[in-house]
Amino acid sequence: MMESNEMPVNKKVRDPNPENFETADELDEFWSTHSTADYPENFREVHFNIKLDDEPITLEPPLAAEIRKRASQRKMSVNEFVNRFLEEPLKQAA
Repeated sequence: MMESNEMPVNKKVRDPNPENFETADELDEFWSTHSTADYPENFREVHFNIKLDDEPITLEPPLAAEIRKRASQRKMSVNEFVNRFLEEPLKQAA
């Protein structure tokens, strides 16, 4: 039988999560020695997209204007218009 001041063997005692850190070093020190898995109430699931561009594409101003005009006529974004415009020729070239 366990005495009232004993902790069960399978229960982990965790340090309280500081509400504020005075410095970035304090924050780093705390999370370098603690697991976020022990503090699920402090975290939430997030979803995000990351845009990876190898290199920007620069269009000549008259060409860019024509693309904007044609995309607008089709009620499409410039991005959607360019992707659809290039998709078929690229499939045929493969």
